[in-house]
Amino acid sequence: MGKAPLTWQIVESLPWLNAPVASGTIAPLTATNISVTVSRSGLTNTTAIKGTFALTTNDKNIPIDVYLDMPAPPPPSSPAEVRFYGRQLRVRDRLPDGTLSEPYHYAIKGSGWSPSSIGSSSDSTFRRLEFEKWYVADIQLHRAMNANTVYTFLDFGTDATSFHVLDNLYKNGMKAIVTVDEDGTANSNRLQQIVTAYRNHPAILAWAIGNEWNINFYHQTFSNILDSANATESLARDIKALDTNHPVVAIFGDIDIPGLNPLRRSDENTNQPVSTERIVNDLCPHVDFWGLNIYRGRTFGNLFTQWSSITAKPMFLSEFGTDAYHSTFLDILDGAEDEPLQAAYNRGLWYEIVTNLSALTLSGVCVGGAVFEWGDEWWKARPVDGASIDVQENLGYYGGQADGFANEEWFAIVAIDRRVRQSYLNFQSDFATVVPPADLDRDGLPDSWEYRLMDMDGAGALRQIGDVLPDDDFDDDRASNYSEYIADTDPAAASSGLRLTSFSRSNQVVRLQWVGGIQATQYLERSTSLNPGSQWVTILTNHPLTSVTNQFTDSAGGTSANRFYRIKVAR
Repeated sequence: MGKAPLTWQIVESLPWLNAPVASGTIAPLTATNISVTVSRSGLTNTTAIKGTFALTTNDKNIPIDVYLDMPAPPPPSSPAEVRFYGRQLRVRDRLPDGTLSEPYHYAIKGSGWSPSSIGSSSDSTFRRLEFEKWYVADIQLHRAMNANTVYTFLDFGTDATSFHVLDNLYKNGMKAIVTVDEDGTANSNRLQQIVTAYRNHPAILAWAIGNEWNINFYHQTFSNILDSANATESLARDIKALDTNHPVVAIFGDIDIPGLNPLRRSDENTNQPVSTERIVNDLCPHVDFWGLNIYRGRTFGNLFTQWSSITAKPMFLSEFGTDAYHSTFLDILDGAEDEPLQAAYNRGLWYEIVTNLSALTLSGVCVGGAVFEWGDEWWKARPVDGASIDVQENLGYYGGQADGFANEEWFAIVAIDRRVRQSYLNFQSDFATVVPPADLDRDGLPDSWEYRLMDMDGAGALRQIGDVLPDDDFDDDRASNYSEYIADTDPAAASSGLRLTSFSRSNQVVRLQWVGGIQATQYLERSTSLNPGSQWVTILTNHPLTSVTNQFTDSAGGTSANRFYRIKVAR
């Protein structure tokens, strides 16, 4: 707001973008709206297109990114398949043709997403409207960051807008963990509406309930932690009665809070009667995994060993991180934005998560993390403290952060104008390196194959990847699990195996028939002796995709009285 006029000009060379008014002058102490139009004519992309143009002024040049969403076929009307085996999160994506992908380990890489604009209200109704405003750009930025998940504190609504958001997530290969009880208030009516509306959408990963409910008792809906725990179990049961395809996660604060909920059952007393150990294992059995909002400083400390010592259930970091403002005093003029500090702090915490990822290590206890948070929210500071929703203030509370003070309106890795901070760029490279292995337990059996066998285990004996052993014979057909994998036969059906089914000889002509899988290379071999050291000659190489039933006529075996045949396979 200076005393001189501000001249401006749009410099653009994007064929699909046009500025009806490309230049102008803004008088001192005034503002103006600058409009651009876009055209999809001639564009064939099915995902959003990113373009950049420059707004030049007599003060500075401002690069502006524009995301043009493109139409795409509607997603399939069936959900992905998401379930836990032990602490490993197994996902089968719903593909565009309606079929399911091969099963794979899923590591949550994302953010706590609550989009906001300057002047946005704290009211949940208005906050929900922000999804419609920002979903195209925010989902593209998440995708560019190599994220695969958004964790939302609110649902998207039940009108067409909600499905615009979900469809766009699916189109961009992302999934959502959606809070379904109205911002963690234990609203069971809202839960029923949202789960019923979203349960068949392929972008849903999991349902979340509560938000630090062990601390706020569902935002004072209940008066104590025991009643809150019982409500958590009731909400989880309600979800499972509506949907069996997605797990339920309950969002906790810290797991060891003296005077509120101690870590272990042995530390319970009249002042802290309910431990995290009892909540997780006894009071809330229908909760599949736990979200932990952890702010312990530059490190999680002993969090992961604490968790593994009290339960076999998995968890993820539903909130972690620090703000981007370095406070010296509580006056905003006495501090400054400090992107390098936030970036280093957040990266250190993410590295600790990676070390404990269940998708990377069989003994890992953590499913992933959602950094807090995606975009700055200027409504966070309270009006009673002199805050305004139109200004980014340095207000918050002491403790748990890099500078000892949590600046609530500066936590994001993307500023309110969608300028990415250094921490975003760090996550962009760090998320890309987290690639779950194909054989987590290194037993020679691909995890996707083991998961399919576990899915067929009606007795429930195979509870985790490590329970599928190569030398076991699941269907008791005298072929080990490993042999069935190599032959590509069905390990759960004794009738499926690699075997000769027909053999006949007429003079020097031998006819053979056999059955097997379709994905393995089959070698039909012949020898004149079974003595050790005898030579075997490959007379047929059958490359995938093979038929289940195959046959071969051998008329070139010579005049030997003895001919022996065998089938070998390789993958």
